Amino acid sequence: RCDRIAERGSPDLLAREEILRLHLRGKPVEPSVDVPRLAELSGEASGADLADVAARGAMSAVRRAVREAAPPRLTMDDLVQAIAERRTISE
Repeated sequence: RCDRIAERGSPDLLAREEILRLHLRGKPVEPSVDVPRLAELSGEASGADLADVAARGAMSAVRRAVREAAPPRLTMDDLVQAIAERRTISE
């Protein structure tokens, strides 16, 4: 039984960077993807938000790969767009 709620703040910049790296691990990420910059752009995102960003970015890469009949590669644009979409949903 849980009779108390423990509030935790949003992850700081370095934590967001590590969370993004964790969720991008094993995905075909372009070398030009700047994870520290993505962490900056993600603002007050939670760990769950960042997991969603990685998943949305990956789906965008897969859709592009199908259209272009090429292997999927996650780009900075995919992930920046996913952050923008996440912000729109949260607001």
